[in-house]
Amino acid sequence: MVLFVLSNGRKTSRIGFTSQRSAGSAVKRNRIRRRLRALFSDFAESMTPCGDLILLGKKPILTEDWDQLVRAFRKLLLRAGCLKKQR
Repeated sequence: MVLFVLSNGRKTSRIGFTSQRSAGSAVKRNRIRRRLRALFSDFAESMTPCGDLILLGKKPILTEDWDQLVRAFRKLLLRAGCLKKQR
């Protein structure tokens, strides 16, 4: 997955979910977006406003283990500065 961040000058963040057309049929692309939304919902409360976010899902998300997806998404959010510091 790829995370794009663009500063928006607001006190809130907006997020969009998309998937690559090469990931397969519409059913597979929709499943990728559903998994991305579920990932985001796990982290939504611990995020800081950091701008507009676009989360691009790729084909391996369909078969990847959930725990691995959580670790990868956490890493992306930390690198982007969108995750609150954990104590």
